[in-house]
Amino acid sequence: MRTMSVRRTAAALAAGTLVLLAGCGTTLTPQEMAQACSGFAAEVSKAGLAGTPTQAQARSVADALDGILPGLRDPRVHDAGVALHTHLHGVDTALGKGDTAKAADLAARAREDVAKAAQACGIPQSAFLGG
Repeated sequence: MRTMSVRRTAAALAAGTLVLLAGCGTTLTPQEMAQACSGFAAEVSKAGLAGTPTQAQARSVADALDGILPGLRDPRVHDAGVALHTHLHGVDTALGKGDTAKAADLAARAREDVAKAAQACGIPQSAFLGG
């Protein structure tokens, strides 16, 4: 009896999740995509990724991405943004521990994420790097 109840609850939750996810795949118009990408690039350009960011830069931009990522509905841009977010938090943590080598490695990975985002957005990488 309890097993049936658990199965019904799991099925209901799965169905609800599918309904919620269906709205996430909404395609952006070219204008919406350009606006989302330009805002994303403008925020990332503050991260100091032309080199190794400072701890404050990495933390500030990673925190700002928390609000930006949900609006990046193109899967390629969103995935690059999530990876970038993770790498910037890593830079923040590494610098907090005094591990400048790890911070530099994570900054290099973040630049790879920027390259992917720039390609997906169709804008120059320099827009993300502050150049």
